[in-house]
Amino acid sequence: MEQNKPEFKLLLLLLLMISAIGAINWGLIGIWNFDLVLYFFSTKPVIIRSIYIAIGIAGSILMLLLGKLQLNK
Repeated sequence: MEQNKPEFKLLLLLLLMISAIGAINWGLIGIWNFDLVLYFFSTKPVIIRSIYIAIGIAGSILMLLLGKLQLNK
């Protein structure tokens, strides 16, 4: 996928937003021991697990893309 295509930029924005949600959640856990995802979806463990998996996948893809973006400069 080319880096200048709108689809790539949209994918990158989506991955960044998902990772930012994860980072904010971990910050809240670290500072106040408050899990935002658990707070909103406490009765739906499948959704909680899916959100955590999506955050992990987004972060992993961003790490791979970061290496690729650095090599292309």
